[in-house]
Amino acid sequence: MLKELTDTWALNPFIFTQPIGKIRLYFGEKIALYFAWLEFYTKMLVIPACAGLAIYILDIINIAGARYQKIIFAALIVVWSTLFTEFWKRKSSLYSLTWGVSNSDINALPRTQFIGVKRLNPVDNSPQIWDTSPAMARRRRLISYIVVFLMVLIVIIALGGLFILKHLSLKIEDKSTQMYATYGVSILNAVQIAVLNTIYRMVATWLNIWENHRTDIQYENSLITKVFLFQFCNSFASFIYIAFIKHHFGDRCVDDNCLGELRSQLAILFIIRIVVGNITELLIPFAAYKYRLYSENSNSSKEGLDKKSNFSEAELQSMLNPYVSASWVYRY
Repeated sequence: MLKELTDTWALNPFIFTQPIGKIRLYFGEKIALYFAWLEFYTKMLVIPACAGLAIYILDIINIAGARYQKIIFAALIVVWSTLFTEFWKRKSSLYSLTWGVSNSDINALPRTQFIGVKRLNPVDNSPQIWDTSPAMARRRRLISYIVVFLMVLIVIIALGGLFILKHLSLKIEDKSTQMYATYGVSILNAVQIAVLNTIYRMVATWLNIWENHRTDIQYENSLITKVFLFQFCNSFASFIYIAFIKHHFGDRCVDDNCLGELRSQLAILFIIRIVVGNITELLIPFAAYKYRLYSENSNSSKEGLDKKSNFSEAELQSMLNPYVSASWVYRY
């Protein structure tokens, strides 16, 4: 089954529809539902991508009424996002019904890491484990969100410093130097986003463990909320500032074109995130696996060749990076 999925799904460059049923049989409902969402999301993105490309071309050739076209595009995105959400609800409900699962059925039992006290269920007198102190649990969650708020303040301070640098770069008289300086600040912004996201992931995970959630659903929902609140501010604060706030403070845009600056900022950040994401998720794990394989071969033979035939399938899989389920939360 894994070999078939590798050939027909993972390594197939011309795939348009995924074998969701086979993915579910091998990886389970949660992973299959994730890839079903990813396929649906990617296909739905074709609509705003085509509309945005058309608006961009009309803007380049200076067609009259470009401003109204952008307003129409903004309205289209609002309608599209609403339809995307509603259509996905229908599709996920169909999958859940077909597979015989629901949100309450997946990982609803107490987590093995949960620390609590035994008591009888007040409804049916069945034994269960519950919070030692509900008041303490509420205080821990409150403290966690205070930490999230402080992390967001750090993002705002860092972003303010970067835009001060960009404002100073616009005072450079040489146009080519000015362009490189402004692009350099945008690249620094991308680095700041990546670094703070990495730090915050560790902080959010530690806070979530400290909160001592009873079920996996509660644990994952709390982690998703924390990650979303921080990453939304960290990733999109610069876009919001350029689009809606910058001109109100008399902060001049690059070439006096705020839309152009927003476009270049968006392109730089997304391209860097895509490159860094693929390096960290694909190249680094692959390189680590090849290094472990080479090291084990070196220890077992004088040749030290990269030979898989020297090991069993279990030994080869033990050299791979461990799977961490929380990583799905961080990516999307």
